[in-house]
Amino acid sequence: MEQVKITLSTDEACMLKGLISGELEVEEIKGTKYALALSEILRKIREPILQPYIMLTPEEIGALKFLLKEHIQTFRFGTEEDKELFMVREVEEIFNRLPKSIEIPEYMKDELETAIAR
Repeated sequence: MEQVKITLSTDEACMLKGLISGELEVEEIKGTKYALALSEILRKIREPILQPYIMLTPEEIGALKFLLKEHIQTFRFGTEEDKELFMVREVEEIFNRLPKSIEIPEYMKDELETAIAR
């Protein structure tokens, strides 16, 4: 799978943080690349479900991978200002809301745990 570096503007980072925290809805974030997919992930997480898991589309999986990668990179290498805009705790919140039986690849678990521990 080809990896592409995506740079977010300050506004985009703020919008993404607002989406994750529930302070913003997708209608308020027109034109951002992953807004719709992330909004759909959060909707699936928040709704009561009968299964012990949620199904994600390829676009939603891509958005979640992007979110994790950007959070980890920002946490490791970003300035304090960057970290305030794009904190790892929002990612933790998403994963805490997911059913516990969800499978996260080992490399993602290690990266996330390392980033959170710092």
